[in-house]
Amino acid sequence: MAHRTTLEEERPAKTPKAPKKPAGGFAKAASDEARERVFDAFRRWGYLEATLDPLGLFEPLKQPDLDSLTGEAADEARRIYCGTVGADFMHLPEPERRRWISERLEGPAGEVDQHKILERLIRSRPFRTGVAGPLPSAPSDSPWKASPR
Repeated sequence: MAHRTTLEEERPAKTPKAPKKPAGGFAKAASDEARERVFDAFRRWGYLEATLDPLGLFEPLKQPDLDSLTGEAADEARRIYCGTVGADFMHLPEPERRRWISERLEGPAGEVDQHKILERLIRSRPFRTGVAGPLPSAPSDSPWKASPR
């Protein structure tokens, strides 16, 4: 059996290949990393700057960590995490859940079918019996007639 050092000496020396540099690869990787750092800060603290007062009587508190962030990524993250909905989810211990929530918040908004929502609202029992109440001129077999509780 041959010794390892002799095997290595017998092999022809290979010249190491220079790593391929994709055009703009380092700049893109750095910008993706910077964007991810900005979004991580807004995922953690953005809910504190959310505009939750519908009457506009109170201004949201400014976070010093978020005030220093500027640029296109910060504007996008501010739009997502500091709007009229505040999402505090980074305290969750499961990374899969945190990732799922952030993907839903940062992803494209789905199409809203307002007619379907209205139809479901009208057909719901609490709407018929509580919010809307029975119509005074509703016939006894009408779906608008309040059913006994």
